[in-house]
Amino acid sequence: MARFAAILLASLAATGLLAQERPATVTLDDGRVLTGTVVGIDLGSLQLRVDGEVVVLRTPDIVNCRFDDDEPPPAAVAAEPAAPLGETAASEPPAPRPAPPAKRRGPRPAPVAASDPAAVPHDLRHRSRLWQRLQAVDEAYPWLVPTSPAQWISGGLFLLAWLSLVVHLSVRVVGAEAPAFGASMAMAAWYGVTGLLQAALVPSLHVATFAMLIGNPALAVFGLRQLFGLGRGGAALALAVQAGCLALGFGVLELIDALLAAVAPPPA
Repeated sequence: MARFAAILLASLAATGLLAQERPATVTLDDGRVLTGTVVGIDLGSLQLRVDGEVVVLRTPDIVNCRFDDDEPPPAAVAAEPAAPLGETAASEPPAPRPAPPAKRRGPRPAPVAASDPAAVPHDLRHRSRLWQRLQAVDEAYPWLVPTSPAQWISGGLFLLAWLSLVVHLSVRVVGAEAPAFGASMAMAAWYGVTGLLQAALVPSLHVATFAMLIGNPALAVFGLRQLFGLGRGGAALALAVQAGCLALGFGVLELIDALLAAVAPPPA
């Protein structure tokens, strides 16, 4: 037994004595008791000299080993024989099996209403796609989404004016001849209406996203060419300037959100 040999070696190391030439009495698992002198010991066997003959004993066959000197090491713990298959010791009854969960009968109990309405989860499956996306924007930027009709109107007018300035700036950069600001407002209004319709109707699918990424720039280039008389390269350059302005606006939103989060009081 590896456990017995390990304990025996630890005991010998603790006492500072060598295993060789030590009288010992060994009890085997078949009931035999051998008395002799230990010649050598390792984790796999014990060499015992009995009546001048060296007997090699396997560690799994040893039940107990007692050294017959003045200060014997701590006795090794004898391993209890394992119970045969199909038999169970009387002192250790088998553990009872857990009872199966009781089956529910009858209707499920009605959910208890929470005292705080905000704590009740909302079912968003029956909401419109536009409402769900506005909720996502509200969660990302709670300070940005309007809360009253007047704020929606003022926010829409501000967005229209900002997009008109972006379009007018882009066509002036590419060298359009006397661009009319009314045409820039018409282009900005087309951007706003198509963006709102796509947010309300286009599903969140890879195919739809790919179609939007291909179709929107193509339509924008076509509109810039028709409204401002630009060439294909000039319209593409104006669209690139508009995309840069939109990226700059997104960066400003992120900066404002970070500043508000830094000055906001910590939650209680």
